[in-house]
Amino acid sequence: MTISSKAEVEKLQETLRQCGGDVWIENIRGERVDLKDDLGFFQGVAKLIGNDDGEYELFARRTEDECRLMDFCFWQTRKAG
Repeated sequence: MTISSKAEVEKLQETLRQCGGDVWIENIRGERVDLKDDLGFFQGVAKLIGNDDGEYELFARRTEDECRLMDFCFWQTRKAG
């Protein structure tokens, strides 16, 4: 997952507010950043900016939150296309 604009940051933050469970990004080394935490959100966004190699992936504990995040990813794809 990559973040490349202020609009994407704002939409991600809006989406995370709707999530009821844990949401985080994780890389292949198992390093996690909690996106629901205020500081973690900004750390996560910093890692996702320029994440062109796809090192970080997005995860959610609850199925409902996964659906919200998928909607965000689809929105992001439509916006870019």
